[in-house]
Order: sequence, then structure tokens, then C-alpha cells
Amino acid sequence: MEQLEPFEEWKYSSEVTLSKSDIDFLNEKVNGEKLNSKIVIIALGDNHYKLKATSWVGTVKIPNSYTIVIKPKVGNLNFFKLLAYCEDLEEIEYFDLVYAKEGEDLVDFMAKLFLDNTRQIVEEGIYKNYISVTEEIPAVKGRLLLAQNIRHPRLTHEKFWCEYDELSSDILENQILLYCANVLSLLVKDHKIQSDLYDFQQKLESQGVSNIFLEQYHLALILIQKLNEYYEKALKLCEFILKITWYEDFTREERLPIYGFLYDMNVLFQKFVTKAIQEIFSKYNVYAELRNPDMLERIPMEHLDDNFEGVSKVNLKPDIAIREKSTKKMVLIVDTKYKPMISTNDTYQAIAYSLAFECPAILLLPQIEKPVSDGFKLHPDLKKEAYVFIKSLDFSYEIDFISELKNKIRSILQIWL
Repeated sequence: MEQLEPFEEWKYSSEVTLSKSDIDFLNEKVNGEKLNSKIVIIALGDNHYKLKATSWVGTVKIPNSYTIVIKPKVGNLNFFKLLAYCEDLEEIEYFDLVYAKEGEDLVDFMAKLFLDNTRQIVEEGIYKNYISVTEEIPAVKGRLLLAQNIRHPRLTHEKFWCEYDELSSDILENQILLYCANVLSLLVKDHKIQSDLYDFQQKLESQGVSNIFLEQYHLALILIQKLNEYYEKALKLCEFILKITWYEDFTREERLPIYGFLYDMNVLFQKFVTKAIQEIFSKYNVYAELRNPDMLERIPMEHLDDNFEGVSKVNLKPDIAIREKSTKKMVLIVDTKYKPMISTNDTYQAIAYSLAFECPAILLLPQIEKPVSDGFKLHPDLKKEAYVFIKSLDFSYEIDFISELKNKIRSILQIWL
């Protein structure tokens, strides 16, 4: 199958032929029932299509068909610097810039990062710990299980059900590493990386590590202490991998069918801006998604037939609210919009925030092509005050990426703070 060329977020793919099952998979499994599609499908006629990326980056495998690769506009290395800052992965060591090849897929980059952080584990030796084993054996070992032995009496060739502790590599730490190596090996395209992942899998399997289905919550069961602390960085990376990977139902008799490795840049952009503002302007109270007080209150409607239904509760909550600590006065609302341009609805939403909180509202978006800087206020005839500003954040920095972005945020907001 000819592979689809990778394309950037907000860009179009090359022309591709898709079957009905391909279209159904993208609509049902990838985009789901959400109003905003992760991948927009544009029909050209005669089963020919183009795909448009939105704010989701990563890799999607259509079963028995194409692999779709959407590249982050900021580049793989800067994408992971943002992740490290937002997802508490800052201790993970990154490659030098020379190793971040142009055109390298995001999942391949993640796999290289995974291999780089598991190399120390292989060098220091696979960690072992005591696990509880229950089995029927010819001699008593550990604790004799009376209930099981009573239920299974034997006249000849006597064996005993026992429970005992055994030093083993088949522990959760190693099972998680093996599982993530399996996930990545099913998605990467680079043959060298895939071969290195298989080698790592074989090292673990040769030590008796089981290849079982795991999810993100399993990492909470691991206690990092002195003996396994050299696993910590790799396990943090595994937690992120499990968080953003999605797949079909799993059965132990079949190999895990991985289909997606996607991350929403809307979420990353909002997390980054929120954390940066909290650190830069620490003398203020900075709230993420301030929920109270509610901006809207339902009006009781009388004389309506029982057939009339209301809509679900409308919750207008700003992404970031900044308040003075001493006076409790709200001084600024910041709403992040990870999109190429601001819509009229975005502006109306910001006006509502400005009116409700009696302070200016800023719509902050990434600089996709050209810098954006604009501002509006309500017409004086309306006898109400509301101020809306639109600013863009430049993501083109290659050196000191996080520091430069934080400096830019400081320069944008310091007019009001």
C-alpha cells in the first residue's frame, strides 16, 4: 500500500483514494460523534479525497490501508519541549537537535525518545522484585493452601497447592515497558527504529516478562524507590504514551490492534499558556477554567406545554482568569484559541467575559502565518464598557523555545498586569 505523505496541522494532504470502509473508520472511530472533526474528509469525486488536518497531531492507522501522519507546526522537538513543560516530563532527556531529522514522524520521534530513555535500564539490568506465585507443586514450598488441597485430593502422584514469593522480572514496571514498546512498534515507519523496538521487546520477553494489556491507571500502582528509581523517566514517558494512544477492543488471544496516537494541540496550548502565566505573574491569583460564579442563570418560563424542552446548562467559563490577591478584583481574562484565525463567535464570547467580569478579555492564538494584534471596545452609545484584544504568539523560536514563549507572553500581558 502506497503511504500518504505526512502533512502539517491545518494543511491538506495529497490526493488519496479511500474505500467506503476507510471513510467509515475515519468518521466513526477517529472523528466520532464530536462536532469538530479531528480529520476533515473532502470529497473530490470517484473515491478520490483530500484530508485536512485540524489541531490534532500524530499518527492514525486505517486498518489494512493508509497511515495518516499529521506533523506539529512547531516541529517535533519543540512539541516535546511543550509537552515536557506541561505534562511534568521535564526530567526526560532529549536528543540533540542534530538527531531530530526533518520529515521524521511524531511517533518515530517518540519511539526514539522511548528507546533513549530505556537504554539505561538495559545497561543497568532489568529490575526484578518478589512476586506471589500460586501453583500445584510436588513438594511443600512457602504457605500450604489448605482449601485448595482439600478440594483437589489425590491418591497417587501427590502434589500440593502452595503460595510462595519468587524473585522475578515479570513485574508491572517491565510489563508497562514491554507494552509501550509493542504499541510504538505497531505505529512507527522507520525500519531501524522498529528493529530497535523489537530488540528491546525480545530482551524483556527473554527475561520472562508477560505481554499483557495495560492502561494509564496501572502506573499509579508502581512505587518508585531506590532500587527501581532508574525506571522513573521511562515510566513517565510510558504514562504519556498510554494517555494519548487509542485502540480497538483488546483480547489476549490476538495482537493489540493499535490505530491512533493523537494529541490535541488545543489542550497543549491552553495548558502551556495557563502554566506560563501562573509562573510569570505569581503576584496575582491565576485560575484555570474559572467555574464560579456562573455567568448565566436560567429564567423560569411559564405557560409552556410539557412538550417543550430546555437546552442543557450553558456554562461560559474562561480558560484563564487573573485576579488581584489583595482586592479580589478581576483584572484580565485570557481565552486561548488554537486556530488560524478568530471567528465572530469567539469575539462575542470574549465580549461576554469582559462584561461579566468587568475587565478586558484577550483572545490568544498561535501565529500560523502572520502576527495578529487587534483590539475592540463597545460603542460609547451602548453605555457599557467591554474591551476585547486579539494577540498571536510566535512559535518560530528554535533556541530557548520555552523561555522565548514565556517572554512573549509577558510582553503581551504586562500592559494590564
